[in-house]
Amino acid sequence: MKPSDDTGPSSPDGRQPARASALILLWLNGLPRWLLGLVLIAVTVAGLILSGWPGAILLGLIAVFLAWLASLSWPRADAAGRVLRVLAVVLVVGAAVNRLRN
Repeated sequence: MKPSDDTGPSSPDGRQPARASALILLWLNGLPRWLLGLVLIAVTVAGLILSGWPGAILLGLIAVFLAWLASLSWPRADAAGRVLRVLAVVLVVGAAVNRLRN
């Protein structure tokens, strides 16, 4: 009988998302530090400038990226950090929905 590997979705250490994202995180870590920030700023500004579906899609991509990063850091975040992470995602989703109304 093999020892159980407790890394399922209900894993107490919450490391399953990090393991699934390891290759992407390694790839992002290999990029120049300034490049990811520049891309995020450019996509955010373009999403805020464009109205309708194009702006909403760009802001939606930013929201998904922020939610992914928040899920990776969630187990180690304190209550205030968790609130700020949720607030950031909610604000970007709200901006994306606002783009659809314009």
